[in-house]
Amino acid sequence: MMRGIIRLTDTQLRICKWVGESRYAESQRNRRDPGRGPSSMAADARYHVRGAECECAAAAILNVFWPAYVGAPDGGDDVGGIFGVRSTDRDDGRLIVKPRDLQKGNRPFVLIGKLSGTFSFLGWEWAGVISEHWPLLTDYGDAAHFCPQRALRSLDEAFDLISRIDREWTDPAPSIIPDQEPPR
Repeated sequence: MMRGIIRLTDTQLRICKWVGESRYAESQRNRRDPGRGPSSMAADARYHVRGAECECAAAAILNVFWPAYVGAPDGGDDVGGIFGVRSTDRDDGRLIVKPRDLQKGNRPFVLIGKLSGTFSFLGWEWAGVISEHWPLLTDYGDAAHFCPQRALRSLDEAFDLISRIDREWTDPAPSIIPDQEPPR
């Protein structure tokens, strides 16, 4: 396995399929608003399955726990109790942060790409940094900030964040939120 790139096992893919289909059924049952993005047109669980697969891949790449939740995640973090996960199947996919993501505080999000069955860690950034440096757009569905991959932080920086949080677990955010601007 190349660093930051993974293929899920058949067992992991079956678990992700079950989680994604369960999330879709739960969403339908509770009449959750699918938003106005591309997944709103899907009459099946495929986007939920891809989301679960990308969360599983993020957890494996970062060596953190994936709770495989159905329904709202506890605390809003998808993996390791730290990161929200966003997925893309586009080479030029961007890390998307919506205004509701910011209501949960300045937390980190990772972007995982899925192309031809391979999952890649494309980068990460703090939600607050994205909202400050990338405009709120409505061109692609729900209002969101779209951070390009070139401006995302590296896998090494994600590992550094995890290790700092491990050392300062009580309330890590105030001491680890960076003051620097992302590259443009």
